[in-house]
Order: sequence, then structure tokens, then C-alpha cells
Amino acid sequence: MDFITAPGEEIQAPIGGVVKRVLYPYAGDTRLTGVEIVNEAGQSAKIFYVNPLSVAIGMRVDAGDVIGYAQDLHVKYNQTMTNHVHVEIRVGGKVVNPYEFMKDGPR
Repeated sequence: MDFITAPGEEIQAPIGGVVKRVLYPYAGDTRLTGVEIVNEAGQSAKIFYVNPLSVAIGMRVDAGDVIGYAQDLHVKYNQTMTNHVHVEIRVGGKVVNPYEFMKDGPR
């Protein structure tokens, strides 16, 4: 699910867990990044188009912690795409609606 953002906007973790890896949504293009968070409850979250300046691989985060800052998609898409972050949450390997995990709606 995509959530409209402004470049530089703080992005919060939708679930608690451990930062597993930094993601690169486009092979060979490292300008846009993301973060994957996993936990022992079988939940995982991938958040794309976020610069993970606030976290590092192996770091534990709580739901609501700032994990980075929204990136400017115009570096890849010029003005043809609205800036947003893409959030994918899985529970037991099945994709679920990320909105259900966000306190008071998307952040």
C-alpha cells in the first residue's frame, strides 16, 4: 500500500522487531532504498522509499519509532510520480493490510 509523503518526512516503523536489511527496489540503482523489519511473532514489514538514517541492520525498533525519512521519488521519475512510501506487511507469510498496524492511520 502506498502512503503519500513529502520528501524528508519522518517515517515510523509499522511493527516492532529487528531491522533485517536495507532494501534496494531497483537493481543497480542505489538512489532509492527501503528497510525490512522482522519479529519473532512471524510479522515482517518492508518499507520502500525511505532513507534509513535512523536505524542500522540488527537494531531493534518498536512500532512508532522513526526508522528514516521519505525520499524524493522525482530523482527517478521526474515529476511523473507522487512522492510516497510503499509499505508491505506480512503475517505468517501472507500479505495483510498495513493500515491495520498503524496507530491513528499512516504516518
